[in-house]
Amino acid sequence: MDWSAEQIDQLRTLWDAGELSAAQIGVALGFGPDGKNKVIGKAHRLGLRAKPSPITHWTEGWTEVRMARLRQMKASYCSQRYMARQLGISVSAVQKQVTKMGLGVAPTGGVTIVHSLPPLKSLASREMVMVKPVPKPVAVVVKKPVPVASFGACCWVTGHKQYCDAPITQRGPYCDKHRLVAYRVDPRKSLQEVA
Repeated sequence: MDWSAEQIDQLRTLWDAGELSAAQIGVALGFGPDGKNKVIGKAHRLGLRAKPSPITHWTEGWTEVRMARLRQMKASYCSQRYMARQLGISVSAVQKQVTKMGLGVAPTGGVTIVHSLPPLKSLASREMVMVKPVPKPVAVVVKKPVPVASFGACCWVTGHKQYCDAPITQRGPYCDKHRLVAYRVDPRKSLQEVA
């Protein structure tokens, strides 16, 4: 795609201002909502400075209150995504801090995940709450015996898992009565040929 000198100047101005996202700059330059990649590619080729990530917007750092909150949520087996939302940071930042603090990995079996902790501001006035693991219920499976057709008896199914069980007089799995129903007789053949 060809960029005019006017568009490049406008891109530099909007990019350096830092108020608009790449998608918004794409719309302002007339590329529509799909112009984000075009804008980012051109900015990279022009050597413009990278925009700061929108995820790392917090500047407070890991204060004692934030670390206490993280410990509390980790002890309550909250998910890392939930912790990141509550602290206003990215999931990778939570993972790095959990590793740095040596809190380890939360167990997965039989643990209740909590998503309703007090807000960060009220942490100093409250005590930490521990959630005990909930035991998994034991499922008991009772298998009923499945009826099977007897050897030498008719295998015609008469109901739910029920068989005819009449004696077989000829070769095959069915008695004389069900043999006539199961096998279609060719009308061109005589009855003696079928038997």
